[in-house]
Amino acid sequence: MIDFKLRKYKKDFSYSYTLGMAPTVELLQKKPEAALHVFVHPKYNPQVATKDIFAYCADAGVACVVDEKAFNRVATKENVFVLGVFEKFTAPIAADKP
Repeated sequence: MIDFKLRKYKKDFSYSYTLGMAPTVELLQKKPEAALHVFVHPKYNPQVATKDIFAYCADAGVACVVDEKAFNRVATKENVFVLGVFEKFTAPIAADKP
């Protein structure tokens, strides 16, 4: 669980955001140890064909809450319903992976 107030992104923060379902799911699947928190907009409606974001969070052991205020502070588009917060990290580029 994070103990700070979300603010508009600044380069010098130790954390960053994923905006949207796809990048947040990618974070939870590929780098769950970097994920700090996931916020879900109250208007989020899980699609039948995809796994629910709450299930992805549970699988990764990451806190997931419904909170509209987080989106008002961070998201610049109105159609963002999932917001991930993660600790910035560096990773080497693997030549054998695209």
